[in-house]
Amino acid sequence: MYFSMSQRIFRRIKLALLALFVVLFLGTGYIYYEFTYRGEIEPKTKAFVTSTDPLWSMEEFRKGFKQYKQLYQASMVAPKGEKDNGTYVIPGLHSTKTLAGNNAHRASICTSMTPQGIAVSHQYIFVSSYCHTKTHNSVIYVIDKKSHKFVKELVLPGKPHVGSLAYDEEFDNLWVCGSGKGLAQANAISLSTIESYSLEAGYVPISYKFQNNVLEIKRSSFMTYMDHHIYIGFFHTTQNGVLKKYHVESNGNLYRSMFELNGMNMESGLAISSAVIPKQTQGMAFYYDKLFLSQSLGILPSRLVLFDDAKPNKTYQNEAAMLSVKLPSMLEQVYIYNDELYMIFESAAFAYRDLPTFSVDRIIKVDVSELKRLINEDLQEQRALQKQELKTMKEKRKTERWRQLSDLPWISHRIQLYTPQLLPKKQGFFSRYLQKKTPKSSRIPTPTETPAKKPVENPVANPIETPTEIPIEPPTENTSPEESL
Repeated sequence: MYFSMSQRIFRRIKLALLALFVVLFLGTGYIYYEFTYRGEIEPKTKAFVTSTDPLWSMEEFRKGFKQYKQLYQASMVAPKGEKDNGTYVIPGLHSTKTLAGNNAHRASICTSMTPQGIAVSHQYIFVSSYCHTKTHNSVIYVIDKKSHKFVKELVLPGKPHVGSLAYDEEFDNLWVCGSGKGLAQANAISLSTIESYSLEAGYVPISYKFQNNVLEIKRSSFMTYMDHHIYIGFFHTTQNGVLKKYHVESNGNLYRSMFELNGMNMESGLAISSAVIPKQTQGMAFYYDKLFLSQSLGILPSRLVLFDDAKPNKTYQNEAAMLSVKLPSMLEQVYIYNDELYMIFESAAFAYRDLPTFSVDRIIKVDVSELKRLINEDLQEQRALQKQELKTMKEKRKTERWRQLSDLPWISHRIQLYTPQLLPKKQGFFSRYLQKKTPKSSRIPTPTETPAKKPVENPVANPIETPTEIPIEPPTENTSPEESL
């Protein structure tokens, strides 16, 4: 008997360990496949051009986007008469025509391009992407702003992360976050070069008009342009980031100075001010004297944060933000043009599109004032609900306290018998409060209250309904209230 019971226990332990092993194996395999393996491979394709097909139809996209109330109202409902509700399909999600190296001299198709940056001009929308497997050169997609059609791809030299773009309309230069020899860079391409470039002309990367090292910052993660200045920021996952401000000179390039690095003199852009920004900041955009920051990390929900009174040499903290709105995960850069906010996400790239999050395969455009109005309305509703809930909770607690007091024998006895004569004011308060908070069907009549009854013709025939009075003898002059009890 003992031996058979031991065998059963041992068998159950083996089954439990086997089940645990299977769960751990499957869970580890899933995590590896989704977060590592998909980022190291490129699916095969028969395409030979840059794709322009979205992942979702417009109806499917609207359905999946409804969970983000303010953004959905501002982008899917508010725009009237605009193509695709004002959205732009991100090109190259399925295939991108590029190069597999600067000296390849022939086209190559990449299926792992990951969107990063966005910039807007009066005629075009520019989107930067990098090869997730680091096999192909990074690119910039050019989209016609009016027709929403893909125009061309610009193949960049090398394989930089190209985390952000900025457009200088005064000099018609497109600024690109880059890197070279491990150093942060801010490079510019002229509009004339963009419009004349063709990959098929020689299968070579496009050339930069300006190339600048920016040694005062560890990595150029994102950037924006405003009033003859380029702002470059550094992204950090766990610590505060840094934001540098660079002046644009009369020739359209950054103001530069000589720096010493590792015993060598090197020319670099010279920042004129610096600010501290919150961790996980992916992009920035100025809106008059205010500052928008986009923040995201992995599959966690993104946030769009608005700060008032944007100034240099300032420390920005999320607690001091005037607005904060929850957005889909993997939000990258934001860009403002003519009071319209453009947002781009990387969640639709092959490396991320199977993760448990909504894949945004389009550039989202919203009117800034409309978005602020919707956010404020939602905040007012939330505050009103919180105020009402707090009021209801206080009333319940107050009612419960009085009920607990009235249930005590000595309190109840005084309330029902002696308080009307000795403490008429307090009795009236107790009576009014209990009668107000107690449903009519369950009220207990107080000594001063006669229960409601129907009028009868013969009162003697209904002796039960005749109200009775409790005889109370008033205390004598020599008797105290305690003695009368």
